[in-house]
Amino acid sequence: MYSVCRQIDEPTAINCAVHCKVLPTEDCQLVVAANSLLRVYRLNRYATSQACTSSTEESTSENTTKLECVISTSFYGNVVAMAPLQLVGYPIDVLVLGFRDAKISVIGYDETVHDFRTLTLHCFEDEILKEGCEDIYSQFLLSADPESRCVALTVYGKHLAIVPFIPALAPGKWLSTNSTRNTVFPDIIAARSYVVGLTAIDSRVFHVVDMCFLHGFHEPTLLLLYEPIQTTVSRVVIRKDTFCIIAASLNLKDQTHAVIWAVSHLPFDCLYVKAVPKPVGGVVIFATNSVIYLNQSVPPCGVLLNENGQGTSEYPFHFSTELMITLDGSSAVFIMPSSLVVALRSGDLYTVTLLVDSLNMVKDLCFVRGNSSVIPSVLCKCGEGFLFVGSMLGNSVLLRYEFSGSKAVKIRHEVLTEDNGLLQPQIVNDDVELYGEMIVASTTEELSVPEYAFEVADSVLNFGPIRDITIGQGSDLAPNYVSSIDPVVDVVCATGHGKNGALLVLQRSVRPQLLTSTLIQSAWRVWTVGCHLTSPLTSGEENLSFKGAQKFLLISKSESTMVLELTSEITELEASGFIMDELTVTAGSLHGGEYIVQVTPSKVVLIHDSVRVQEIALSSTYVICDAAVTDPFVILLTEYGRMLFFTLTAKQDKYRLTYSDLEAYQTVPAVAVSIYKDVSGMFVPTNFYSSEASSTNGLFTADEVSAGAEQRFTFSDASEPSIFPVKGSADLTVDDEDLLLYGEKIESTISFGKGSTGAADGPVKKQRKTTVPQQSNPLLKPKPVVVSNVCPKYLSDPTTVVPTYWLFVCRANGMLEIFSLPDYTLVYVVRNFPFGFQSLSDTDPMQLSLNPEEHERIDVSVQEILVVGLGPNKARPHIFAIINDHLVIYEAFPSSSGPVGDHLAVRFKRISNTAILKTHDTICNISKRLFYFDNVSGYAGVFIAGNYPYWAIMTTHGILRIHPMHIDGQVKCFAPFHNPNCEYGFIYFNNDNCMRICQLPSHFSYDSSCPAHKVNLKYTVHFVVYLLESHTYALATSVKEPCKTMVTLLGEEKHFETFESESPHFIYPQLDRYSVQLFSPETWTCIPGVEISMDEFEHITVFTEVQLKSESTVSGFENYLAFGTMCNYGDEVLIRGRLFIVDVIEVVPEPDQPLTKNKFKILYSKEQKGPVTSLCAANGYLLTGMGQKVYIWTFKDNELVGISFLDLQIYVYKMVSIRNMILVGDAFQSVSLLRYQEQFKALSLASRDHHSLEVMAIEFIIDNRHLSFLASDADGNLFVYVLQPEGKESNGGQHLVRRADMHIGTNAICFVRLRSHVSEMAKHKRAMMSRRHSLYFGGSDGSFSSFLPLSEKTYRRLLLLQSMMDTVVPHVAGLNPKSSRLVRDRGKPLYNAQKNILNGNLLFAYLSTDVHVRKEVADCIGTTYQQLFDDLAELQRLTTHF
Repeated sequence: MYSVCRQIDEPTAINCAVHCKVLPTEDCQLVVAANSLLRVYRLNRYATSQACTSSTEESTSENTTKLECVISTSFYGNVVAMAPLQLVGYPIDVLVLGFRDAKISVIGYDETVHDFRTLTLHCFEDEILKEGCEDIYSQFLLSADPESRCVALTVYGKHLAIVPFIPALAPGKWLSTNSTRNTVFPDIIAARSYVVGLTAIDSRVFHVVDMCFLHGFHEPTLLLLYEPIQTTVSRVVIRKDTFCIIAASLNLKDQTHAVIWAVSHLPFDCLYVKAVPKPVGGVVIFATNSVIYLNQSVPPCGVLLNENGQGTSEYPFHFSTELMITLDGSSAVFIMPSSLVVALRSGDLYTVTLLVDSLNMVKDLCFVRGNSSVIPSVLCKCGEGFLFVGSMLGNSVLLRYEFSGSKAVKIRHEVLTEDNGLLQPQIVNDDVELYGEMIVASTTEELSVPEYAFEVADSVLNFGPIRDITIGQGSDLAPNYVSSIDPVVDVVCATGHGKNGALLVLQRSVRPQLLTSTLIQSAWRVWTVGCHLTSPLTSGEENLSFKGAQKFLLISKSESTMVLELTSEITELEASGFIMDELTVTAGSLHGGEYIVQVTPSKVVLIHDSVRVQEIALSSTYVICDAAVTDPFVILLTEYGRMLFFTLTAKQDKYRLTYSDLEAYQTVPAVAVSIYKDVSGMFVPTNFYSSEASSTNGLFTADEVSAGAEQRFTFSDASEPSIFPVKGSADLTVDDEDLLLYGEKIESTISFGKGSTGAADGPVKKQRKTTVPQQSNPLLKPKPVVVSNVCPKYLSDPTTVVPTYWLFVCRANGMLEIFSLPDYTLVYVVRNFPFGFQSLSDTDPMQLSLNPEEHERIDVSVQEILVVGLGPNKARPHIFAIINDHLVIYEAFPSSSGPVGDHLAVRFKRISNTAILKTHDTICNISKRLFYFDNVSGYAGVFIAGNYPYWAIMTTHGILRIHPMHIDGQVKCFAPFHNPNCEYGFIYFNNDNCMRICQLPSHFSYDSSCPAHKVNLKYTVHFVVYLLESHTYALATSVKEPCKTMVTLLGEEKHFETFESESPHFIYPQLDRYSVQLFSPETWTCIPGVEISMDEFEHITVFTEVQLKSESTVSGFENYLAFGTMCNYGDEVLIRGRLFIVDVIEVVPEPDQPLTKNKFKILYSKEQKGPVTSLCAANGYLLTGMGQKVYIWTFKDNELVGISFLDLQIYVYKMVSIRNMILVGDAFQSVSLLRYQEQFKALSLASRDHHSLEVMAIEFIIDNRHLSFLASDADGNLFVYVLQPEGKESNGGQHLVRRADMHIGTNAICFVRLRSHVSEMAKHKRAMMSRRHSLYFGGSDGSFSSFLPLSEKTYRRLLLLQSMMDTVVPHVAGLNPKSSRLVRDRGKPLYNAQKNILNGNLLFAYLSTDVHVRKEVADCIGTTYQQLFDDLAELQRLTTHF
C-alpha cells in the first residue's frame, strides 16, 4: 500500500510567543510559533479598518493597531520553546528555538532574502545522557540570560546544558566601509557548550518544573524550581511543602557553578516561576492556590488565593478575602517592573502589583481583576500598551491596555503571632521571663496600586484543537453550482474548549453567492468603468445609494463591444461615446472615474459624461494587443512589442490624453507591461539611506565600532577573549547603594544595546542607535553607496507618503525593467526574470553594456504581469506573473544596499504557492488572466482567471491567501461590481458564456488557509454528526458546573450526599454537564427546545450515526443517532453506562420558529453492564464496545437483542466498519480486525497487531479492490496495516502487517473518508479514481491534512522526486525533512520503519522552485517536469472536495 500525506492547512494553535527586534526596523516585532510554523508580526498602527456599510451610508475607516505578518517560515519539526537573544554589537536580535528532546537552533534575519537563516546548531541528544531510560516524559525547558550571555536548557530531565554566545569575529570587523550589507549577521559561534548533571548542582535536584535567569547579577544566575520528593493531593496529609528552589551562579569561562541561594518547603502545587526585573529583583512563584514572592535579601511574601489552600501548606501566607481563584493552567508576564498580568484558565485577566516600599522591599501582592479574554497558552508584552494572548484552545488576541486609575492600599508593618492565624516562629517562655513581653512596633504605609483596562485590538483565527469531523451537504449553494459528478460538501469540525468552543465550517473552494445569471454569447472580456460622482435622481429624489457605484459595464465580444448602463437596472445602450463596432482591448477609469478611456486594436478614445471628447487613431502598423491603465497613465503594447505611452493632462480646464515618445527604450520588444501606483513609501533610491544617515551623522565607521566594542570586552589573555562580554556601564542601571559603593557610572559615547523606554518607572533596556528616515524625493541624484545605520522603510505613515508611479516592463530577452513615471527613467533591472528565482535583485545597466554576455537561452516566457499593492493601506507591493501557465508571485521588501545609488532600494522575494492553473485536457486560450479588485465584500487582491481560477487575497494581517474557485469550471474574465442591488460584488463569465453577478458570503472569513466560518458557541463541542435525512447536525456538548455532590456506596446502592462549605471562598470542583443538541445549517444556530440532557457525573464517550435494520422502510435499513455514556462516580462505585438510540422526526413547527420542525425522539435508553466506549453498525447490526468486550445487537421493536460478544484487549476505544468487517482500536494494544458471520451469528477475531500502540483514531483505506487500515497514535504517528495471510510475517493471517508509517507532528484525533474528487480528472481516469477514497484528519494544533492512496507507478516517480527535494529545499534551523517524518516511539521499537508514505508538502515545494532546479531535478529522475506537474495536479484535485 502506497500513499501520500499532505498538510493542506497550516497549524494555528500558538504555543510560543516573544517580542523582540528581529528585523532592522525601529520597532520590535512579535514572533509566534504554532507547532512547525513561525511567523513574525509587526504592530501596524496605521492599519485602516474599512467596513462596507449599508447603501444609505458611506463607508467609514479608522486607524487601528493590527497585527501584520511580515515573515512566515515553516520548519521540519515542532517548536516547543523559544527565546530572543541580543548578541553584542549586532543591530538586531536572534531567535533561539528549542525542538523536541534536546535540540536548539539559533536563527537570524537575512536581509538579502528577507527570511531567516541558520546561525548555529546545538544537539544534546546522546544515549549516555538518557542514562538507560527510554520512556522520558520530562518537559523541555529553555531559558535565556537577560543579558544574552548564555542559554540554558534541560536535557532529558536529568541534565542541564549551557550554551554561551560570543561573536566569531572581533567587533567592528564585520561592519566596515567596504561592506555591502549592514544588517546581515556575520558568522557567530558559541563558546564550547557543556552539560551539567542536575545532581551535580545539588544532590536533591530532581523533577525540575521550571527555571529562569535572575536579573541584576554580574554572572549569569539560573534559578531552578524542582520537587525532590513528589507528592499528590491525596497524600498532602502525609507529605506537604515538597517544592524547592535553588539558584546557581554560572562561570561560563571555567564551566563551573556555585550555589548562592536555596529555599525549601514551598507548597506542593507550585507551577512556574517568573524573574522580577530590576530594580525590584527576586522571583515570583505561582502555585495553584497561592503566589509567593522571594528575594535573597528581603523577607518573603505570600498570598493565599482561596480557601482550598488552607491546610495544604505550612508556609506563612497572607489570606486575601477578596480572591477566590486558582492558577492552574494560567500564564503570566511582567508589564512593569512591579506589575504583571496573569491570565487564568478561564480567560479572566488579573493585574498583580508588587507593593514596594521606599526601600524596594515587597510588602504584599495586590490582585486587581480586569476584563475577560481567551483561554491562554502564552502571554507576551508587545511594547507599551499592548499585550498578546496566545491560545491553543481559541483565537489568539492582541489586547490594548490603558491605565484606568489607581487605588490606595495601606500596609501595616508589624510582627505577627499565632493569634492572627498564620504560622510564625514561637516565642520561647524563657525569653519572656528574661526580657519581658515583646513590644510590637506598628507602622502604616499607603501605597498606590495601578488599575488597567483591557480591550481587544486584533485577533488571529485558530482552528484547533479539532476534536471531531463530519461531512455534510453544502449549505447556501445555488442550483447552478450543483455538480452531477461530485457532490459539494461542507467539512464541519468541533473545535475549541470551554468558552472558546465553536463549530468550524470549512470550504476548500470559494462558493459565490449568486444573485443573477445571464447568457451572453461570444463574450470574452468585461469591465466596470466610470463612477457616479453624484447620486442620480429617482422619482424626483436624490438616490444616495448610487454615489461611488460604477457607471458602465463593457462587454467585449469577438468583433464588437456591448455597453450597458448601470443604474437601478442594467440597460443596454444603442448609442454612446464608446466604440461599439470593434472589440475592446482594455478600458479603465481616469481622474477618479470622471473620465473613461477605451482602447481598441486601432483607436484610443476618451469619454466624459457619456460623450467622446477625444479620439486617437493609431497607425495600421501599431495593432494594440495589450494595455495597462492606472490613473492618470495609459500604456499600450503592440503586437510587435512596441510601447505607446499616454498621460491624462489638464488643458484649459479640460483633461486630454497626451502622447510621450519612448524611442530610447524600444530596442528589445516588450512582452508584458504593468503600471504600479506605490503608496507604501518603500520605492526609494539606494542613496536615500546614505543621504539620510549623512544628514544626521549616523554613519558607523569601523574605527568607531571597534572603539565602542573595546568598552564591552575584557580579555584575560592577549590571545584568548573572554567567553562572555562584560557589559559597559552605559548599559547598566545603578541605584543609590551602588552609587555609594562604586561611584558614578561612566557615560559611553557609543552604545550597541537597546534604548531605555524613557519612563522613570519603566524597565531599563539596552539601547540601539537608530535614526528615523525622513521622506525624500524618490528620484535623487546618483551618490556613492555608503553603509549606514538607517533602518529600511518597512512601515510608513500613509498620510505622509506621496504616491509614486512605476512602469514594469518584461522584455523578450528575459529582462524585467522598472521605470519611474512620468519621466520614464530606468531605476531597476532584473536579469532572467522568467526563470523564477527565489529572490530578485538589481543589476547595474553599465555592467551589462560593458560586459555584453550572451543571455541564456530560455524556453520560458512571461505571458502576463500585474503589479499591485496589497495588505493594509496597499503598502505591500506584489508582482503577479504568469510564466508558461505557472503562477509566480513576488513580494517587495526594502534593502538598503544596491549596485547603483539612484536605483530602487528594494528586492523581491518569491512567495511559495501551490496554485496549478493547467488542466488535464484543455489549453487555456485566455489572453488576460490577472484581474485586480480593490473591494469585493471588503477584501482586496487579485483574481486569476482560466481553466482553474483562484482568488489571491491579503487582508490587514498581511498573509497572502490563495483560494481556488473550481465550483463553476473555467472563468474567462472577471470584474469588480458595485451597485445598490449588489454591493461590493463581482461579475465573471464562465465557459458557457454565462454572466454571473455574485457576492462573497459575508459570514465566511477568507483570511485563513481556506474559507472558514467559525460559529462561536461558548461551550465545548465534543462530537458532531451530520444527519442526512433531516439535513441537520447533532452536537454533543458540555458546560462546566460546580459539583457539590459526593457519591458513596451503601450496600449495593449509590448514595448522593451534598457538600456545602461554610467558607465563601471555597472553590468547588468543576464537572462537565453533557447534553445533546440539534444544529441547523440554514442559520448555523441551535434549534430551540431540542435537547437531551445527561445526568450529573455522566459523560458522553461515543457519538455517531448508525444504519440499523428496520421493517418500516423499503430498503430495510434506517438511520439513527446512537451515543453511549459512562457514569464515573469515584473509585468505590462500579462504573456503568447508558446506550441511547434516537430518531430525528419532523413535527409541526412552532409559530415564527421554522427551525423547530425537527425534534428528538428517544427510542432506546437503558443502562448497560459497563461503560459504553465505542459504537458502530455492521450490516444493520449494532456493535458496542464496553471496556474490553465487544457486543453485537439487533434492534427490533425499540429493543436491543444480544447476539454475540467477544473479549479483546484492554479498552476498546474506536470502532469502524465496512459491511461485515469491523476495525477496532484499543487504547493501549493497537488495532484488531473483527468479522461477523451472519449465517452463524458469530463474531470472531480475524487478525490483530501484536505490538503496543496508544490508538487515537482508526479508519479504512480503500484503493479500488485493495483494503488496508489506518491508525494514529498518541505520539503523532500514522500507521498503515494490511491483511496478508500469504505473507510470512503475518503468521498465517493472525497478525496484521505494518506496511507504512510516518510521523506527522500532531495528534490526529479523528478521520473522515470520502470518495476522491474526480470531476477535474480526465474521463478515462474517472472510473478508476472514483473507487479510490481520500481521508482527512484534523490535528490538535489546528492543522488539517489529507491522506490519499497512490498507484505504485506514481509512487515510485514521486518517491524519486521526494529524495531529490530533500537536498533542494533549505533546511531551516538545521532540521532535515527526511528525519522529521520518521516514526517516533517513546521506547526503542523492535521493528524497522516501513515508510511508504510520501511527504506531500515536500513534493509540492517543487512547484516553487526556479526553472533550472526544476529541470535538473526532472532530469535526475528520468522524467519531465510537465509529468511531475501533472502528478502533483492530480494529487491536489483528487482531494479538493469542499
